[in-house]
Amino acid sequence: MKKLLTVLFAGIMLAACNSDQKKMEALKSETDAIHDAAMKELADMNRVARTMKQLMLSDSTMSDEKKAEFEQRLKAIGDAENNMTSWMMSYKMPEDAGEAVKFLEEKKTAVEANRQEIKTAMENGQKLLGN
Repeated sequence: MKKLLTVLFAGIMLAACNSDQKKMEALKSETDAIHDAAMKELADMNRVARTMKQLMLSDSTMSDEKKAEFEQRLKAIGDAENNMTSWMMSYKMPEDAGEAVKFLEEKKTAVEANRQEIKTAMENGQKLLGN
C-alpha cells in the first residue's frame, strides 16, 4: 500500500511539473511575442520623438504653450522607453516551472501595459506633428 501511494504521488507530481512546464513555455512564447512587437513600436516612437525635437529646435515661432505641449509628449515618450528598459532589466525568470509561470503571467501583463503606453505616446506625438 505504501509503495502504491508513493508511485501515485510521484505520478501526480510528474504530471503537475509537466503541466507547469507546458504553461511556462506557452507564456514565455506569448510574452516574447508581445515584447518583440513593443520593441518595434518603441523604435517607431523614438523616430517620432526625434522629429518632435528637431521641430522644436527649428521652429523659432513656436509658442511657449506649444513647446510645453511638445515637452509633455516627449516626457511621456521617455517614460514609456524607461518603463520598457526597467521591464527588460527585471526579466530574470526563476528556474522552478511553477514560480516561472507566476513570474511570466506578471511580466506578460506588464509588457502588455507598456506596449499600450508606447502606442499611446507615439500616437499622441504623431497627432502633435499633424501626422
